[in-house]
Amino acid sequence: VLARPDQIDFSGVLTDYKTSAPTMQPFNERYVDREILDRGYHMQMALACEAFEKITGSWPSATGLVFQLKRPPHHVMLRGISDEALQFGMRQNQRALKQYRECLDSGDWPGPGAHVGTFILPEWKVERLTEEFQEMGISI
Repeated sequence: VLARPDQIDFSGVLTDYKTSAPTMQPFNERYVDREILDRGYHMQMALACEAFEKITGSWPSATGLVFQLKRPPHHVMLRGISDEALQFGMRQNQRALKQYRECLDSGDWPGPGAHVGTFILPEWKVERLTEEFQEMGISI
């Protein structure tokens, strides 16, 4: 469990700094939002908000991330984290901590492949292949 925001302003603002180097895609809001989601930054900031609340007795008034492009021209993009995203992040953290506790207690640490699943082609791919095969006279 780690939450070390780079900036804590006791007026109620928490921020964290992230560098980014997108490849083959623009450095824009869509990219930054995907980074937040994929890397769980909303969960990290939720931990920071909970700690802030325990220390100060109040929830932060603003929470966000500062993204900077690693290569020139080193653009900077600010992204606030909504209270809704922080609340979901808190619940995700609670779920992860519960699972960790269960693993500690049982000694069972399931890893990749512990659950058998089935690969299913996405609907868009099924439609595209069906059209291609029909055009070629191949029945499915």
